[in-house]
Amino acid sequence: MFAALVLACTAETEPAVPAAPTLGETVVEVPAAGLPVEPNVANNNLAVLEVEGRTFLAWRTADTHFAGPEVQMHVISREGEGPWAWETTVALGTDVREPQLVVIDGSLRL
Repeated sequence: MFAALVLACTAETEPAVPAAPTLGETVVEVPAAGLPVEPNVANNNLAVLEVEGRTFLAWRTADTHFAGPEVQMHVISREGEGPWAWETTVALGTDVREPQLVVIDGSLRL
């Protein structure tokens, strides 16, 4: 029986071939009507992550692209194509950039 397990573990298998990426329709989400927060005129540095059917979107917003004390980072989410819901806003009185959304030990982190 041990020999059968060893042979089964060492047998060559074909690697899974990932599906080719596809490009869908472009949709502008920020700025857009119906957001739960009011974005400023410069919106950039975004992160998007889907977790258990819910899409999270984080982005930097300010009156210019340059660093300044008025910069905010918003995080919103939605299920499927439903309406966006506010999750949090980070405003440190200084510039914030490059949000990263990750799941660690089952918990979504910004």
